[in-house]
Order: sequence, then C-alpha cells, then structure tokens
Amino acid sequence: IDAIISGTIPIYCGPRLSDFGFRNNLALEVGPNVFEIGTRLSSIRESKEMQMEILESGREFLKSGEYLAMVNHVVLKNLATSVINYFNTIELG
Repeated sequence: IDAIISGTIPIYCGPRLSDFGFRNNLALEVGPNVFEIGTRLSSIRESKEMQMEILESGREFLKSGEYLAMVNHVVLKNLATSVINYFNTIELG
C-alpha cells in the first residue's frame, strides 16, 4: 500500500492479491523465482502501457470505498486497542 500511496509500481511476490480481495493490476505480481522476477521486470520496463495501467489502478484504488474501508478498519482497530490499553492501566477503587 505504501508503494501505491507513493505513486510507484509495487512489485509483489506472494499469494495472488486477488485471493485477498485486491483488484487486478494493482502491482506487478511475480513468483518466487529469480528468472521470473527478472523477466517480469524487463517486460514492465519496456511497456509504458503496463506501467500506466498499474499506476492508474493504484490511483483508482486509493479513491475507492474498499481502500477507505480498509483504512477505517485499521484506524478503528488501533483506536480501540489504545482505549483498551488505557483503561487497563487505570487502577479502580
């Protein structure tokens, strides 16, 4: 997500992003193979169209309700954790 916010092309190696509910073309997805990584990096370096597609997908994602929901979830979870931790430090009685 930080790479998308920074306006760069994320290079992602791991389970398919779509398996986690992320949209297609949000990152350059590569397998855990040095040859494949090199091949995919060469292909994106040579294709301005592919670069623009990924960057535009990232910009659209940052404007989307799915990104807002993700941020809200994290923020609210952190806020709730902070409130719980605060109340756990108070001695009652």
